[in-house]
Amino acid sequence: MRKSLLIGVMVLASMILIGFFLVLINKTSSIENQISYIEGSYSINVDDFRALAGDADYVFSAEVTGIEGYIYKNPVMIETVTGAKRITTPYTDYSIRVIENIKGKLQTEDDIIIQKAGGISEDGKITVIFERDVLPEIGKTYIFYAYAQEDGSLLSAGPNSCLKLANEVNNGKKKVKAADSTYKKVLDGYNHQIETDRPRSKSKYEIDE
Repeated sequence: MRKSLLIGVMVLASMILIGFFLVLINKTSSIENQISYIEGSYSINVDDFRALAGDADYVFSAEVTGIEGYIYKNPVMIETVTGAKRITTPYTDYSIRVIENIKGKLQTEDDIIIQKAGGISEDGKITVIFERDVLPEIGKTYIFYAYAQEDGSLLSAGPNSCLKLANEVNNGKKKVKAADSTYKKVLDGYNHQIETDRPRSKSKYEIDE
């Protein structure tokens, strides 16, 4: 195994994400299957569903319908044995269809775009992801904790920001199983949310009450 590579990274994400750094670990026999984990420190307890709900601008369930592309941010130059190398942080744009709004009101009739911190590296050789986070799969349903950015886009990043759910089909439409244990925890966290005092923006996908 080659030596792990540690680089400093500054990520323009939500207000809960601070002090990022990138560590390349878990090398496998196939270079395409290498995974790089982003470690971070947070201003809230990301294992507390009350804190997650209170800090996020939007909480909702949605089906992932596609991948729209990748964006590479926060370039830094590092020195390697072969010379200087440019490293960036990948973000993935997903198209999703909101099934149920829990906090906030996002449109449900059409697909919207949400950006996840993580994805395929710019050189195509590794997958980058936050520790204890997941990159959504097309056709699956998730709870998203999302943050509205200044330009109206939505960002989801960090541990427990994207939680996979079971779903069922009713009259041709997907809906979340009420018995899903994760769904119950999310709802309970929302009902007892711990709000944080931070600047907030509004999503361009928000609808009027």
